[in-house]
Amino acid sequence: MQTLTLSKCIRKAFRLRRENVRDSKMASCPTVFSRNAFHAFNETLLASTVNYRVITHGTNFLTFRRASSDRSFKEFNIQKFMDEAESGVIYLSLGSTVEPTAFEDLGNTFVQILGRLPQRIIMKWDPKLLHSVPNNVKVQKWIPQCEVLILAYELYGLPRSQKLLEKHFHFERENMPHIKDIVKNISVTFVTNHYSWGYVKPNLPNIVNVAGLHFTPPKSLPSNMQKFMDEAEFGVVFLSLGSTVEPSALDNLGNIFIQALKNIPQRVIMKWDPKLLQNIPDNVLVQEWIPQNEVLNTADLIKYLRRADRFTNLLHFFAHNHNHAEEVLNLPEIQNIIHSRDHYDLVIAELFYLDVFLAFGYKFKAPIVAMCPMNLMFFYSWILGNPYPSSYVPNQFLWYTENMTLFTRFSNTVFNFFSDHPNCRLFITHGGLHSALESINASVPFVGIPILSDQYYNMAAAEHFGIGRMVPFEKVSVKLFSEIQDVLYNPK
Repeated sequence: MQTLTLSKCIRKAFRLRRENVRDSKMASCPTVFSRNAFHAFNETLLASTVNYRVITHGTNFLTFRRASSDRSFKEFNIQKFMDEAESGVIYLSLGSTVEPTAFEDLGNTFVQILGRLPQRIIMKWDPKLLHSVPNNVKVQKWIPQCEVLILAYELYGLPRSQKLLEKHFHFERENMPHIKDIVKNISVTFVTNHYSWGYVKPNLPNIVNVAGLHFTPPKSLPSNMQKFMDEAEFGVVFLSLGSTVEPSALDNLGNIFIQALKNIPQRVIMKWDPKLLQNIPDNVLVQEWIPQNEVLNTADLIKYLRRADRFTNLLHFFAHNHNHAEEVLNLPEIQNIIHSRDHYDLVIAELFYLDVFLAFGYKFKAPIVAMCPMNLMFFYSWILGNPYPSSYVPNQFLWYTENMTLFTRFSNTVFNFFSDHPNCRLFITHGGLHSALESINASVPFVGIPILSDQYYNMAAAEHFGIGRMVPFEKVSVKLFSEIQDVLYNPK
């Protein structure tokens, strides 16, 4: 049986391009090659996307470019407003239970900031509270948010995927079905989820939970780091903000972490630029690069502080996804597959906003196995025909669990590595799904500092199940030490 696994083919193509064409545009983007498969797909291969950007806790920004749709918002003239947005649209909403009058002048602050952008702005606010509104901003007291959020996939994603499909699979155009039909022809979907983590909800038989597939055995540590950890009498704290974060963009956060952790008896390994830190204590080892998987699997590790998302470049994180997807499809290695006459019995493709790659299944007349690196999102449940009753199934982009109140039900509808060593007692994380699963797998409680996306839900679920504590990122300070102490030594 011959299987086409697109993620392996694309990663191999990336590796070859990086080795042979280091001065090219693709080779100049380190995040393409340095991050794991999920983040590499998320950043470079997305043919379509819904961009959730957290500005403040509870603020959702949904960005999508102009696209056609047979559905409209005629009652608010929003459809025309969106169709004429050459640079795209930004949607701002603080939810259905927030009273703008309680935020004093925040609305005018939003208008002043967003009004300078080339995009058009749809803003859910009371226009009477705003001093002046620029021409690129449309303000309504009520916006059909459910329509905006759910149709974003149709308004932005599918039309762009269709264009890529027609361009790169042009020789199949006469018989190639529309991308809407292709994405509905998935045989099996593997979802990064486990029944012990989440909520009771109905799933179709072809939705299979496969949480934990990303676990990999560690390699040996560098000798100096191994010695540093072996001699740690009380264990080690590992602090890392991921492979693509620029510490210089985080102001004084590095020194805040040092102040919060310098008085603990454990040693600290910190992935940071040492030139940005002041008064590094003797128990802290600072390096710009650290073999994270190996450190996390070391027996003496008892705490892990990690976040794998970006800060300064979050604004552009999704802005060039369509161009990156085009570059991927233009790679000679991928073009060879597209024009290949080989036969494949099975096609394995990513389901995280990568609809255009599902066309390989149609080309080779092979069943498609979709891999979803997150829990199954509401719009993919809709595509696959999987039930997603939003009245009681939480949206993973919100911070609700299944114990939602009447008001949060309205908002919801609208809208690795730890060893089993006994010294592993606490996991400090950004609240990503994989990190949460790794902590559960090791039976270790965790403190989460969510930043965006599903991290708020994950940490809300952790608190609900009594296995974790959430600390908002904007409240990270030396007080983080007290939270760590409480989780470590509180019998609960």
